[in-house]
Amino acid sequence: MLFRYSRWDGTQQLADLDADDLLAAMSDDLMSDGDLWNALRRMFQRGVQNPQGSPVPGIQDMLDRLRKRRQQQLDRYDLGSALEDIKKKLDEVIRTERAGVDREVKDQGERSSRPSISSRRIRRGGSSGSRTTTSPTPKRSGSSRSS
Repeated sequence: MLFRYSRWDGTQQLADLDADDLLAAMSDDLMSDGDLWNALRRMFQRGVQNPQGSPVPGIQDMLDRLRKRRQQQLDRYDLGSALEDIKKKLDEVIRTERAGVDREVKDQGERSSRPSISSRRIRRGGSSGSRTTTSPTPKRSGSSRSS
């Protein structure tokens, strides 16, 4: 049901309730309680039946309709399932990342427990691929040519 609000132009249809109809609707509450304000408040909460037989909703009826409409909207645009999907995907990413980190830590531990190539060369007393440095040869003073 769609409601449209507009400026009063006299063409809107309202329930024809006059003072006698309102007092008749409140009469039982007024007689039992004796308080006009309480009877009026209860009538606003519960609503009344107009003389033509159609009900004029009270505040409780309007709140119930509002709750139902809200629930329909929540069911229609179910954000809970979308958030649940996002949570599942994030959990999967976290599991993948943790597995990768655990694998890296395990690989680092294995690398540090076995001797490295350079430490094996030192234990063997050097390696054939090691570089040796030579000292520069002294120049002879008499044999140098000028160009």
